[in-house]
Amino acid sequence: MDANLQINGLDPLALLTRKSDADSDIAISAVLDQASKGTVNNILKSYTGYFDVFSEPIQNALDACEKKARLNRGYQPKIWIFINIKDRIIRVIDNGTGMDLEQFCYF
Repeated sequence: MDANLQINGLDPLALLTRKSDADSDIAISAVLDQASKGTVNNILKSYTGYFDVFSEPIQNALDACEKKARLNRGYQPKIWIFINIKDRIIRVIDNGTGMDLEQFCYF
């Protein structure tokens, strides 16, 4: 397994910028690395509202259900949202397409 796909110690930006040994690839990777970090920073800065924490997981669940609906005619999409204020936990569960390990690490 690629070290970047391990859940413990995951560096999500490393998934976007795997470097090669060739000099030209390293130069290109450096540019992509900076662009990727900028993109991630912009995404993080865009969540400024109190309820923005709900937006991404709910949208991801909707996307997964929509994708599965396109692949399976008899599919009935379901999304469950659990909020535990006391323990400060938000859980969004869907019966959509799911994620493989690489998608999970990237997420």
